[in-house]
Amino acid sequence: MQMCPHHPERPGNFVCSVCTRYFCEECVSERYYPRFAYICHHCSGEKPFEPPPEPEAKEAEEQLDERVPLNEILRRWLVPGIEWVVLGLCLLFVIYRVSTVFEHSVEKLVLASDAPEDLAVYCLGTLDNLEYQNTTATFRDIRAACPFPLEVTEEDGYVLVVSPDADAYGFMELEVELSPVTLTIMEDL
Repeated sequence: MQMCPHHPERPGNFVCSVCTRYFCEECVSERYYPRFAYICHHCSGEKPFEPPPEPEAKEAEEQLDERVPLNEILRRWLVPGIEWVVLGLCLLFVIYRVSTVFEHSVEKLVLASDAPEDLAVYCLGTLDNLEYQNTTATFRDIRAACPFPLEVTEEDGYVLVVSPDADAYGFMELEVELSPVTLTIMEDL
């Protein structure tokens, strides 16, 4: 008895009228030419035969996957992980550097003494920093920047800072617009 070449466990009960080989029922098609005939899928071009995967081959592949060497595991998982960590650290460093550049671009002034020249430098420097940052200030911000004995009053649309002595402080009046901060210095004439 002939056996199907694609399914060795099945008997080949059908003969292909083109290649004259024996096949099982699954591997042939019925054709009606001038006469009735069977043609195998290969000769008819319908579908090529793909043998089912052997169960032993799958088990062997699974066993090979289970026995992956440690250095391969390290290469697969740790190396990409280390690359991401290094990339993240580089990104954090860039963010830190950019933030420190902008943070240090404006000096934080400290009032050294109550001397008129120190008060004037502190007041003008703080207001100049606010103007440089293009910020919107409040009357309270201007009052904090220009301590006593400088007189700070709120006018219509601006804040006026008046010094008690124009020669000692270097200015007579400051007009400060609040939104954004803009300084106008008036000296004693």
